Amino acid sequence: MTLLNAELLQAYRRILALKEEVWQLKNEKEKEREKEKEKEKEKEIQTLKEKVEQLENQLKEKDNVITKEVKKRRARLRAYLDCLAELTDCQAKAKLMEASLYQEPPQPDTSCSSEKEKEKEKEKEKEKEKEKEKEKEKEKEKEKEIQALKEQVEQLQHQLKDKEGVITKEVKKRRACLSAYLDCLAELSDCQSKAKMIEASQHQEPPQPYTSCSCEVEVETEKEKEKEKEKEKEKEKEKEEKEKEREKEKEKEKEKEKEKEKEEEIQALKKQVKQLQHQLIEKDGVITKEVRKRRNRLRAYLDCLAELSDYQTKVKMMEASQHQEPAPGV
Repeated sequence: MTLLNAELLQAYRRILALKEEVWQLKNEKEKEREKEKEKEKEKEIQTLKEKVEQLENQLKEKDNVITKEVKKRRARLRAYLDCLAELTDCQAKAKLMEASLYQEPPQPDTSCSSEKEKEKEKEKEKEKEKEKEKEKEKEKEKEKEIQALKEQVEQLQHQLKDKEGVITKEVKKRRACLSAYLDCLAELSDCQSKAKMIEASQHQEPPQPYTSCSCEVEVETEKEKEKEKEKEKEKEKEKEEKEKEREKEKEKEKEKEKEKEKEEEIQALKKQVKQLQHQLIEKDGVITKEVRKRRNRLRAYLDCLAELSDYQTKVKMMEASQHQEPAPGV
């Protein structure tokens, strides 16, 4: 009997050792998977940071281009205004010369300059109104983006809550299965021991009449002692398993917090990337507008220069004719 009990205890211990090895292997695999996930997230964070740096550098370059284009446009505008002033002077001189030739009183041409100044003021006011409307549209778009981001954040929070509920349910189910499995193993070991005891009693010789009672009592006492020892060992193992599970849960919570922080970093970097991309698109639009304005000013400047050169040639021709021939009526 004692040999059978010893063999059963050894088998039970082997089963527990195999179970512990299986759990260790599972834990190692889970740790490896978590490490791989962390590495992937770190790679994503690094790539996003590199993208952010690139976009920031591109934004700086775009700002420099915009400042250069604005300086060029302003310089062209100044040259255009100077050319207009010279052209008005030249036109006034030409009209005076024509009036002196035909003996008509000169009429200073101030209407053209005043009309041009009024047109310039109107154009400036229109440009200011357009800029104000664009600023209002940009503010509306920003408000819409902020509302969309808030809705996305709320959806993500709800999803996280649902996932946490599912995880807690799965943990409870796994614990219940483990406890049922352990109870089943204990019952199985008891049944196996009883079956072996019955088989041994059947194969053994009949007991002697005077010593049977004492032997049975001894066997029962030994069984009770072994059962008590097994129960104590099981209790100690359960305590150890509970402590291990608590430690594992704490580690999992810490890992979840780290994952949440990394996900928040990734989301923040993605938002920065989107914002920088939108800013780059806006900067490109500003650059194209500045280039168009500069080209228009250049064309107007060239047209003004052509007219000025024509009037200058006319004035020179009229001055030459005045010096050569006397004016009529003198």
